[in-house]
Amino acid sequence: MKRSVIAWLVAAVVPLLLLGIFYVGILLHDKQREAEDKSVDRAGAYLAHVDAKLAGDLGALSVLAGSPSVVSGAPDSARLRAASAAREFPSWKNVILTNVATREIFWQTGAPDAAPVPARANALQFAAAGANSEIGGISEARKACVCVPIHRRIEINGSLFVLTVERDVADFHDLLMTEIREGEIAALVDRQGLFIARTAENATRVGTPATIYVRQAVARAGDGVYDGVTYEGLHNRTAYATSGLSGWSAHIAVPATTYNLLSTGSASFALLAVLAALLFAGGVTWYGLNDLKLERRRERARIQSYKLEAIGAFSSAVAHDFNNLLSIMGACVNILTSSDDSAKKGKVAQEAHAAIERGANLVRQLLSFVRDKPLEISCFELSATTESIRDLLTRILGHGINLEMKIASDANYVLTNKSQLELVLINLAVNSQYAMPDGGIFSIASRKSKIVGCVELLVRDTGVGMSKEVAKRAFEPFFTTKPEGKGTGLGLAQAQMLAKDSGGALTLETESGKGCLFIFRFQACRP
Repeated sequence: MKRSVIAWLVAAVVPLLLLGIFYVGILLHDKQREAEDKSVDRAGAYLAHVDAKLAGDLGALSVLAGSPSVVSGAPDSARLRAASAAREFPSWKNVILTNVATREIFWQTGAPDAAPVPARANALQFAAAGANSEIGGISEARKACVCVPIHRRIEINGSLFVLTVERDVADFHDLLMTEIREGEIAALVDRQGLFIARTAENATRVGTPATIYVRQAVARAGDGVYDGVTYEGLHNRTAYATSGLSGWSAHIAVPATTYNLLSTGSASFALLAVLAALLFAGGVTWYGLNDLKLERRRERARIQSYKLEAIGAFSSAVAHDFNNLLSIMGACVNILTSSDDSAKKGKVAQEAHAAIERGANLVRQLLSFVRDKPLEISCFELSATTESIRDLLTRILGHGINLEMKIASDANYVLTNKSQLELVLINLAVNSQYAMPDGGIFSIASRKSKIVGCVELLVRDTGVGMSKEVAKRAFEPFFTTKPEGKGTGLGLAQAQMLAKDSGGALTLETESGKGCLFIFRFQACRP
């Protein structure tokens, strides 16, 4: 009782403990994901501010490109109009009109009196690409202006021109500084992975390549989180987002230690849960095996006690059977000694021999049922074994019952006790003889089992069969439906024990009026 209470307590408490550990681990993992998602949202929010500024620049540039002063082709009036627009946008450091055909700058607000100079490479590349407008990168930033180009394609008097604004990026840096927290490093990079703005060493880093971690994220585009190391040696988890307008991306590097506490806690709790589960499984396994051993010992003792008790209770019936057999043999001996009729002596001798055989079978059944030693099994041939008892089975079945044997060649060798199997088949034949008073068929066959490595032995009769109530008790020791003195009730119990001790099984298929089918499953073997 005490062991059962402990088992119930362990079974109830330990799963709750494991569930709690897993829940805490999942909670910490969710907290880490939530913190990472918030960092990605911050990067996206910063980009939204940048995109708003760039969208304003693109809109103003489009208005300027369509103004009469510019499309007229008059350089002086166009330059004056562009300079006026630039005063409204402090970040516009220079407005340039490039003649694509001559590959020269037609005019620019940053140098109103200069002679024509060669066109900027980025303007010519934009014209060759055929786009209507574009936000460029930081690759051609000049010392005089740390700027990015914004291009607009226009036609003047049938010729192709590019109207360009060189935009200062200082306000992007100022905006970026407001987004970071203590210990973080953030950056804005262009489509080539070059720094446009950076919260650390901005003056020396603008226009230079970002780390390989940043450039790999640029190549992936989209948004997310990645592990990296900054130029300052900061190991971090970086959240990033990419602009659909410019293709630029914002990166916020958070010290790895910020997330490590959460990830370590999550991993620790997961590991703790696994260890606890393993310890629990090991403990339960040990307890189960130990309890199983004790239960087997108790079960064996209980079965043996039951057998001895049952045999003691049934001793009178067994004694009655033996008395009958002894009476038959005594009478036979008297006739043999007193009669001179040789024919009569022969018949009496056969009856005496049959009585002796029934007594021997009864003794074997009793000894087999009460034995407490492992059954000695071996590999033998079913066809040879069944043929060796064919004549005996024929005599037992008597006239009117046909004996059929069909042992399959691919299901001919089994592992069991040969003598016990012979005795079981004889007992089944005796039972069938009682079940078929008007004749019938008694058959023994074999086949391969659906279970790999096993053979099934099928013993069938076409007798009266069994009701459901009788079939349920058919394998109980000493249960019999035969008249008193006609059976001990040990035959089917012995058959089931043989199958079980051989590592197999025995099943019964029967219905009232439809005969019986006993299916033995034995392990197959090779001779």
